[in-house]
Amino acid sequence: MAIEPTNIIYIAVSVGIISGFFIFAMYFYICRLRRLANEFRYESVRHELDEEEIEFKRSIEMQADDFDDMFNMSGNDLEFDSQDKDRLRMLDKYRNNLVAGVDADNDETDRNI
Repeated sequence: MAIEPTNIIYIAVSVGIISGFFIFAMYFYICRLRRLANEFRYESVRHELDEEEIEFKRSIEMQADDFDDMFNMSGNDLEFDSQDKDRLRMLDKYRNNLVAGVDADNDETDRNI
């Protein structure tokens, strides 16, 4: 039984397509492995601190107590003294004058329209 020439061509084309697909798949797999290997390359990192960093860390730890004291409010700190009350009255008077001035301007504008 002899193989016809047209069957040989079909077999050759099929083998060529399959081998081409196999070569492409292997190339893609190798490229992916190389990319992943380069992407996740681990370099050792030094975990100890040098003298300057240790000194900075100590200074921050010392300041932490100061921050806690700064925001620690007792009942005595919430009282206003006479100077604070005078400033608050002055600000309230200033705000009232501004509001009254804006209201007066709005009334004049409404009359002109």
